[in-house]
Amino acid sequence: MPEAHAPASRAGAQEASSRRLSRRRYFARSLSLGTLTPSVRLPERAGMAHWTFFGKLHPERIPISLGTPLEGKAVQPFTGFAFNFRLVVHSSQLIVDLWFETGNLDIFSLRNLAADIARSFADLVGYLNGLYFDVELHSAVEQATKSWQVFGIDIPVLAARRSAADREIKTDLLIAIGESPAADMVLSDFRRAMRDPIGSGFYCYRAIETMMQSMKMNDAEKDAIGWEKLRSNLNVDRSAIDWIKRHADLPRHGKPSGISDADRATVFELTDEIIKRFHAFLLGGKVPLPANEFPAFSAHPQSAES
Repeated sequence: MPEAHAPASRAGAQEASSRRLSRRRYFARSLSLGTLTPSVRLPERAGMAHWTFFGKLHPERIPISLGTPLEGKAVQPFTGFAFNFRLVVHSSQLIVDLWFETGNLDIFSLRNLAADIARSFADLVGYLNGLYFDVELHSAVEQATKSWQVFGIDIPVLAARRSAADREIKTDLLIAIGESPAADMVLSDFRRAMRDPIGSGFYCYRAIETMMQSMKMNDAEKDAIGWEKLRSNLNVDRSAIDWIKRHADLPRHGKPSGISDADRATVFELTDEIIKRFHAFLLGGKVPLPANEFPAFSAHPQSAES
């Protein structure tokens, strides 16, 4: 299913199309919804930027419609970014309008705000009917300038780390993952991290916790021993794991959270390297990785300071 979220650290044509907005991208777990007016149209303020996002609800075979547009005002936690919005849903096709004063969010962060609004609606409809829905926003247009953006599904920071050889599906790796429930759980959580910008840290850290648990001899063995084995077997410094954990603690405890695009990219880089080493560990017969091939890996100095 196509992803609803644009990835971290995009460049080129997509970056150029959003140069009129700040490069600072920020994802926040929830919107503090203020006035909701499902039947009263909010006035469009002159001078406010106006972006329209287009998408759909999946699965499309269940046509969902909203009788009247849902309009309101919202504030993004952690940044204080305030905006007006309007959500239109017809036969599972989505239109989300955002109006805002000049701010410091770029087109990808704005798209995630629009997706959060649509997802809140989809989650409620799904809950009330016992159904599962997902949201995809595929394009957007700025109404004043008619500048436009089509959203891809790649995570640039991860795509940049993949060579042609890395993209090949190797039989031995496929077998190793198939024989390891932990490896399958790790990839499942990494997929969730790519789908959910706000939950990236949470899912990446849970993937690392899964790797840790797989290092233990049995369930009775203490986690501290599992962590030591993970770091020793994969030659990973604790700083890399702790850096990811700091972006997981709040959502793990049910608290609202946020993450910048730059930090999200770093979370992916760190987790990706640890997963690669875990795969090598499985392929090598579950013996400690040789230091000459896998030198000590730690959090990037610039990341640790952010």
